[in-house]
Amino acid sequence: MSERRFESLLAALPDTDAFFQGGTDELPDVMAEWFPGREPSIVADENTWLAAGEKVHDAFVAAGARVATPFRFPGTKVLEPEYRHVETLRNAWRSNDTIPVAVGAGTINDLVKRAAFESSRPYVVVATAASMDGITSFGAALVRNGLKQTMSCPAPRMVLADVSVIKNAPPAMTAAGYADLASELTAGADWLLADAAGAEPIHEKSWAMIQPHLEQWLTTPGRLAAGDETAYRELFDGLCMNGFAMQCMQSSRPASGAEHLFSHVWEMEHLQREGMPVSHGFKVAIGTLIATAVYEEVLGAGVTRFDPEQAVRHREPWEARAERVKAAYRGSPLIEPILAICAEKYGSDAALRARVERINEAWPVLCERLSGQIVPFRALRSLFIEAGVPVEPGQISLDLRRVRDTFNRAHMIRTRYTVLDFLYDTGLFEPVADAVCSPGAYFSE
Repeated sequence: MSERRFESLLAALPDTDAFFQGGTDELPDVMAEWFPGREPSIVADENTWLAAGEKVHDAFVAAGARVATPFRFPGTKVLEPEYRHVETLRNAWRSNDTIPVAVGAGTINDLVKRAAFESSRPYVVVATAASMDGITSFGAALVRNGLKQTMSCPAPRMVLADVSVIKNAPPAMTAAGYADLASELTAGADWLLADAAGAEPIHEKSWAMIQPHLEQWLTTPGRLAAGDETAYRELFDGLCMNGFAMQCMQSSRPASGAEHLFSHVWEMEHLQREGMPVSHGFKVAIGTLIATAVYEEVLGAGVTRFDPEQAVRHREPWEARAERVKAAYRGSPLIEPILAICAEKYGSDAALRARVERINEAWPVLCERLSGQIVPFRALRSLFIEAGVPVEPGQISLDLRRVRDTFNRAHMIRTRYTVLDFLYDTGLFEPVADAVCSPGAYFSE
């Protein structure tokens, strides 16, 4: 039997029961033990089928197991995480009791995860790349009615990670995974801010699963390019640990902050480069650099106190805020739900005053914690270059004008408190956004 990992952690989590690092040929025996008498239903796209799906299928056949006809999505166009694909899978499983086996890392896993939940059955995932942190998370990031959202559903009952498969994934997928893991730096900073503002307290167990280990996981990206299997294990472990932290809290808060809001906007806008969708990890990479630049601006300004009364006086009236939202999303069917989100975030003058007062009380210690949480922009940029991660907006078909516009749009789409809300509360939104998007300040394009 292959190595079982995270045993003490898994015992305390609601969903995932096993995590194996071993060969695909071990999967039939494990599934026969866990799901006796039930056929596997393999789901892949044409690319992940070649990476591992065919090996998984042949392993079941060689073991004498009955296997449902595999479900293969096309591979010539990048598969989008659209909810309609969930409906396709759910309908295919309506009349059987097969156990879905997702062969993939990102979109395939999310589609199968939600479809398995809606079909009232567990599922298994065979990872094909260390490209994102959603493999072991409690939810699925899907686009439904044009809006990117995390839809609740259990994580896989079992994860199989064959390092020989993962390290042979396209280098861009590994780079995307590295960027997704690095985003926990700014996501953690946002959580510290939210805790200080009284918006969302730190969940100590989830925090401890990720934050103390980031330096170990992120400091030597060059080992990935050299094909070091230990580096791949560490990266994959880190990404899975993020998912476990989200399981533990039943929220994506441990792994998602303002950097993901930038990414979500670009995903809703179907950002492409050379006719292909930009990967989640690469969009998050630019979002993480932007959020890092924001923190450098805030921490470098030398502000020691924020005026709660001035924050209330200078905040735009709700009517003006609503018009700004309508202008930002004019023509979009999402205007009404986004208006509702912004109304909830806007709240009362008393709530705003209380947030700013709480931030003032925490500010001296908070500044120190934020400074220790954030990797300096230039250092993070160097790590990204070494890992093969984009560091300029132009590398993912953006310019600084569009990045500046995304500041406004990203602030509108979630109720979760992030550094964008902090900027808005304290009156720093416009000057900081302008500074970050000034040509040559942080980005050249």
